[in-house]
Amino acid sequence: LDQFEMAGCRVIIVARTTRPSALLWLERTGFAFSLLLDPELVLYRQLGLRRDASKVWTDKSMVHYAQEKVAGRPALPSYAGDDLQVFGGDFIFRSDGGLAYSYPSKFPTDRPEVESLLDALKS
Repeated sequence: LDQFEMAGCRVIIVARTTRPSALLWLERTGFAFSLLLDPELVLYRQLGLRRDASKVWTDKSMVHYAQEKVAGRPALPSYAGDDLQVFGGDFIFRSDGGLAYSYPSKFPTDRPEVESLLDALKS
């Protein structure tokens, strides 16, 4: 997070959930990021994110959850009203509101390397 702040970037999590679920999630994870709620998936749709049940419970997802369990880290429970079949992604917006970087997830745990995000901030 420090690297992003040093690059002049503000990290915001866009969550497809309700306020009570978001507050519970923040409490359980201890994250201190700004949070934008999008329960109607308006921004998700504008960013081209999708809902795909066939990609949620893939081998990669199952391995991820098994590794979390073996490491003694419980998988975070779903929250009331959450749609676990909607994929997320990572995006960088310029200060003028334009999209500078787009990485829609291909499966639930798919995220870009931090270096890719930092490189995008430099361009």
